[in-house]
Amino acid sequence: MSRGATNAQLKLQWEFLDPWLEILGRRIKYKPVAFEEEVWDAEKRVLEVTLPAKNSDNYERYSQSEFNYDLREVREALALVAAVAHVDQEAWKFVLNKVWGLKLGKIGSEELEREIPARFVLIFDHLAGVVPITSYTDSENSFLKDLVHFCGTNQVEDPSPEFQTALRQLAVRAGTRLLPRDKSGLDIKIPVQVFLTDKGFLVGRQLLLKANAEKIVREQWEEYERSSRQQPLPSGKIRCTLELLPMVAEWTDSMGYSSFAPKIQKIMKDNVWFSQLSLSAESGGGLIGDACRGRDDFRQIMATVFDSTRRSPSRSTSRYYFDRGVYLRDGSPLQVNQVDFKSYTSLRSGDLGAIMSALVINQTTKKVTMRAVKRTISGDDNWMWLAYGLFSKRARAYSALETFSLNQIDSLSVSNAKALSDVIFSDHPEEVVCGTSPGVVEDRNATLNSGASIRWIFADGQPVVDAKAITTESAVRGVRTFSDDGESEWVDAIVPGMGRCQVLRDDLVFDLASAIPTHTGALKSLTIGFNKEEDTDPISDGLPDFLAAVGSTLKDLTLDGPRDDFDENLILRHCPSLHTLSLCGGIVDVQLDFSEHRYNNEPIPELKCHWHYPSSCCRLERPHESSLQVCSSTAIPSKRPMRRLESR
Repeated sequence: MSRGATNAQLKLQWEFLDPWLEILGRRIKYKPVAFEEEVWDAEKRVLEVTLPAKNSDNYERYSQSEFNYDLREVREALALVAAVAHVDQEAWKFVLNKVWGLKLGKIGSEELEREIPARFVLIFDHLAGVVPITSYTDSENSFLKDLVHFCGTNQVEDPSPEFQTALRQLAVRAGTRLLPRDKSGLDIKIPVQVFLTDKGFLVGRQLLLKANAEKIVREQWEEYERSSRQQPLPSGKIRCTLELLPMVAEWTDSMGYSSFAPKIQKIMKDNVWFSQLSLSAESGGGLIGDACRGRDDFRQIMATVFDSTRRSPSRSTSRYYFDRGVYLRDGSPLQVNQVDFKSYTSLRSGDLGAIMSALVINQTTKKVTMRAVKRTISGDDNWMWLAYGLFSKRARAYSALETFSLNQIDSLSVSNAKALSDVIFSDHPEEVVCGTSPGVVEDRNATLNSGASIRWIFADGQPVVDAKAITTESAVRGVRTFSDDGESEWVDAIVPGMGRCQVLRDDLVFDLASAIPTHTGALKSLTIGFNKEEDTDPISDGLPDFLAAVGSTLKDLTLDGPRDDFDENLILRHCPSLHTLSLCGGIVDVQLDFSEHRYNNEPIPELKCHWHYPSSCCRLERPHESSLQVCSSTAIPSKRPMRRLESR
């Protein structure tokens, strides 16, 4: 279809899709999915699909074969719609506009011109099609058979005649540009994800069932590809296959952490992968009335999610890996593409310390975000824990983290920045964070034995010895001892998922087997967002000192929200490897791209910015040369180093 076709022409050309769109019309929503820190990402949208559920009222009297017929109809309709997006973006946008009412902007606008991929998120309203189990211990033999039917080899082994006819009609419209006669046919892979949320009592069970379904789907496809059933796709033909990506799971109810902890431990050890995992950043001890139990549940979850074991993607339950809409068949993906922490207001130091004590040796994810409704962190203690988990000597030696985002900051004062810097530049960061004296014995990594006691409550820097201790149910790796006099019965230690603790010397094993694998790295991308609430005036006078401490390894930096004005050239001096700088939250949002300068090993031009005058907001100059770029708030310039600019 040529560009500029009228709606009438598009409707006539694609009217064979009408019955398929009718099938989806009552089941599908086109929804934006965007995260606050991703200021410059193209707006992400997904097709949220509610699947038929065998145990729902609508299908109560259906036989399994009748139900499978309806499930196949929905699957094939989704496949055809996604194929249209691949073959003809103009027709796809017509469908989005006319069927789901999506406003795509005016002719010539970036929104209308941008390619929109088809991405599906599957919603289960019920625990659909569960194979009966005799006990909880048999749950590994259970699976969501509807999901297996939806994403497994049934797609290619039992397509409906109507679907095959529609594919032939689609091939005619694709033409020889996409289907050249001298090449094999077009094999379209369509990513689908399952979204599991803690809003419902069945989600914990669904988490295990979904993991088992992923494994079965992978085994089906591997067996199919090894067999003679897989045939080469003939020239001029189109094949559409839904491919199950790692799940998106949300568990932000800290009161339910006692139920969640054993489940997440099992599926992480089983090498189940996640596109995103959202968690509460607050332990639930106060809510459940048992602080000790709540803290231990939180410890187990944090230590599991930020495990020090790096697991192989080739042995995962998923066949494909997903990041920003791109399949990752090679490279170095990790088990959880993104961990997202949510809280209502400022994190308690104990909770943040628990998170950072696990994150400092993390080998499961490269990206972490922290968001709060009111504010995230405040006070020197929190900034020191943040420094320990993200930038300390230990983090640089052992953590795989590359991207971190933090919003709603109330204060980044000079004092906060100094506290953070003290941790970053210390050879003994644990002593600085916890305010303890240097030890006689060197800081060491250790394993804490199963059944060990952990003191975790402190007052005025000293352990509360008569408080109830936590007893470990299994061995704990990655413990770091510090301030050790070599003699005392109890030893100061950082325990993953707990933060500062004291443990018995006799419960520690210092040997080579307990050493954590070293994966030297450093944070490369950072987003800092200041508090945007009305009637707030966040303190940001420590921002220059903060960047001086953390900026040496950064390639991407985003500063968002209200903050003190300062010379933007200072950012470039403190961040000498910066490729992208985004400055947001004022009259204009601007993104500067220095990647060509870095690639050509050229110095970055001096910035001359006037954020309060958007008609001429930013000028980049070289000595003895004329201006490289003058940007207007009404146009997006085509040349670098300015990539994008938006006026508020």
